[in-house]
Amino acid sequence: MRSGKALPAIWRSLAVIAVVLVVGVLYTTRPTGWQSVLLYESGAFCTVLILVGVRVYRPRPAAPWMFLALGIGLSVAGDFVYDALPLLSLDYHGFGHLYDVLYLASYPAYVLAAFGFLGTQARRRDVTVLIDGVIYALAGWPVLWLLLVYPQLATGGLTIWDWAPTVLYPPLDVIALIVWWRVGRGDVRQSAPWRFTAGAFLLMFAADLAYALTAMPDGGALSDVLNVGWLMSYALFAAGAVHPLMRHLIAVPSSGAPQSEHVRVVGIGVALATPIALIALLPNDARHLMVMITIVALALVVIAIARFALTLARHRDAEATFAYGATHDPLTGLANRAELLVQLEAATRRSARRRDSCAVLFVDLDDFKIVNDSLGHSAGVTSSSWCSKASTVPSPPSRLRIGWPTCSTHRSSSATRSWRWRRASAWSSTRSARKVTSNRFCAMRTSRCTRPKGRPRDAPGSSNRTFANAPPIGSN
Repeated sequence: MRSGKALPAIWRSLAVIAVVLVVGVLYTTRPTGWQSVLLYESGAFCTVLILVGVRVYRPRPAAPWMFLALGIGLSVAGDFVYDALPLLSLDYHGFGHLYDVLYLASYPAYVLAAFGFLGTQARRRDVTVLIDGVIYALAGWPVLWLLLVYPQLATGGLTIWDWAPTVLYPPLDVIALIVWWRVGRGDVRQSAPWRFTAGAFLLMFAADLAYALTAMPDGGALSDVLNVGWLMSYALFAAGAVHPLMRHLIAVPSSGAPQSEHVRVVGIGVALATPIALIALLPNDARHLMVMITIVALALVVIAIARFALTLARHRDAEATFAYGATHDPLTGLANRAELLVQLEAATRRSARRRDSCAVLFVDLDDFKIVNDSLGHSAGVTSSSWCSKASTVPSPPSRLRIGWPTCSTHRSSSATRSWRWRRASAWSSTRSARKVTSNRFCAMRTSRCTRPKGRPRDAPGSSNRTFANAPPIGSN
């Protein structure tokens, strides 16, 4: 039954890929002119498919898919400007490389789309993944420039403004790929939309890198292959958008540190060492680009420091969360038994230093099961929290929860050192249960942990079940 439902969905995605592939093949055999331009600009059809997928399946969140559509739209617009300028007898340089601006503007849209799929959970940890991608991309940029661009500037007939955007494309692809790999944590990598989108980013990176390594070919079989590669990357984006599972494409929240944390740290170390390695291995060429290499090295150091500062802040938050959870009840937020022992020890030591005394106020909630069964556990938690707040004494105590009873430790003044105990009851009527709580209060001296002399065995402090014969509050 499951395969019967999944088959039409996957075939729908494969049909999109097949149609775009046919268009790409027709583009390679096209006659020159506007016909070829219109064939290649059919990549805008992929943008429309993404918008239709968002409209039909209504994913949450929808913004990442919109950013993907925006990135494809900007890339297709850049292709149109690049292909239409010669047909209109216009000079490329006269328009200030408008197509390069459109191409570059598409890559931040791709990165924002990938980052949007990470969701809102653990945003600080996901930001470090994005910073790692920036570090790797920034370290790879001077390598490409020194090995590819610098030799071509003297003999290739191209200017620095022709090479600058071309060398930026592969590093920006690396950022998007690293973030997208983080999106696939858990079982998300098994979903068809994630795999289609991952294939689109990989194909785009391969095409951009080949375009830079082959010195930006313009015309010929290699240029056609690269153009078809970019067109197929748009098709893979659209194939993921028309799959029904795209509505569930979101990163699984991760409670711990990434399993590849040590690999990422080693990668950052290698990236930081890249400028020094370039100067040591290629001293003659690096001497002419020393200013650029120095700026890149300083930027890498600053970004790496910011990255590790975020990591340390995340670890401090985790330690604070663990410490709070170890000493507080998760339902009511009150301190637990372990915190009670710490507070009692601190109170007795403080009383010994000041030659004073301390006390424990014990509150037992009778028939609490009625509250949970009739009003629900949320009402029980609210009642317990309210009772703990109602036990506040003039000197602010430490309220603690041990099971359902609640204790408060406080330092007694000289006017309240004598032993007294009181009984009180609280009643309220609701639609489901009339008797809500019955609170019994007992003050017990904790500095010596013994009964006062002359107090009978069944006195308050030995057993709270003897409180039924206690005098009402206000009697002497």
